[in-house]
Amino acid sequence: PRVLLQHLGEDSAYDEALPSITLARAQGRPRGLPRVLMIDNEVPHRERGGGRPRSRLMLQALKEWQVTLFPLLVTREHGRAVYAAIPRTVEAALGHGPAGLEDFLETRRGLYDVLLVSRPNNLAVIAPLRARRPDLFEGLHLIYDAEALFALRENLQDEVLGRPHDPALAAARVEQEVALADGASDVLVVSDTDASYFKRAGHRTHILSHAIAPRDAAPGAYGRRGLLFVGALPADSPNEDGLLWFIREVLPRLNALLPEPPQLSIVGICLSEAIAAQAGAQIKLLGVQDELEPHYDSARVFIAPVRFAGGVPAKVIETAAHGLPIVASSLLVQQLGWQDGRDILGAQDAQTFAEHVMRLMQDDGAWQTQQRSAWDACRQRYDPDVFGTTLRQVLRGMGPA
Repeated sequence: PRVLLQHLGEDSAYDEALPSITLARAQGRPRGLPRVLMIDNEVPHRERGGGRPRSRLMLQALKEWQVTLFPLLVTREHGRAVYAAIPRTVEAALGHGPAGLEDFLETRRGLYDVLLVSRPNNLAVIAPLRARRPDLFEGLHLIYDAEALFALRENLQDEVLGRPHDPALAAARVEQEVALADGASDVLVVSDTDASYFKRAGHRTHILSHAIAPRDAAPGAYGRRGLLFVGALPADSPNEDGLLWFIREVLPRLNALLPEPPQLSIVGICLSEAIAAQAGAQIKLLGVQDELEPHYDSARVFIAPVRFAGGVPAKVIETAAHGLPIVASSLLVQQLGWQDGRDILGAQDAQTFAEHVMRLMQDDGAWQTQQRSAWDACRQRYDPDVFGTTLRQVLRGMGPA
């Protein structure tokens, strides 16, 4: 029987945009490629940040495969928005959510070869169903895309914000999150640090970080002005905390160091009342922008003041690839594994952060050296071909541990 896709949206183009995977049942698997069901929070819109850009890259790397994206949390999307974010070859199984997953798997029984589950919250949601209905998962190669250990970020957040620190509780958080991977054949993470925890627990683990090619045609230092921050700003998020710290602690010091106060442009969704209250002559909230290149090309320095985070900072990588030098917290420099003082400038305190920004604002030679060095780091670490090859090999059960 034909499988009817549940979808929402008012334009007739929505139906045409959702390819029917049921054709694969009759036609067989093309070129021996596995059929993949990917479970994630939502359709990965780039501007929402939080690991979504990497999910988009994963779907793009699989655009020639038969892939269904099953969003567990955000299940209502307009078709045009969906396919502005993901390839049209990917089926978006909307309108189901956690309550509809069992029926969906029942209807699609035997159709998929790989179940790719992203993020710990989603693996936790499907765990009871895996225990109660193991028959629905028979023959499925389960791969857990952990991305990063969120427990590490929670532990660091407690420390940064001065909350009571219980070492036993901190260790238990990490242990419980790692244990979610039990039953998965492979685990994907973004960094060596995250990989070490899963490897110690006996999981076959692969690093799948980011994919972007350097934009060597980006302009040099001449004519650039001001500071740039790009990222989503939900309330009580690492981005909100770091940006408020920069505004309150670093910006006054920087104003005292420079002959003219620099303008700070903030690009991205702002859901933070605390950040919105800072807007004024020096701090401009630009909201979501369709094109980021003009902002990367006009700013003098990118700031990344996040004080607690997990994984690797995708916006920092993207910024470096676009040729804009960066001053970041020491935490982010450590997560990236880049050479501090060459590829990026890291700071542990407000005064050092301000001095690093001042240097890049005033020293064209240092600015250009860092631009070229960061491009080299991107070429070595984030080759799009390597990203795609690694993902496809793991999904085929061929990836090296």
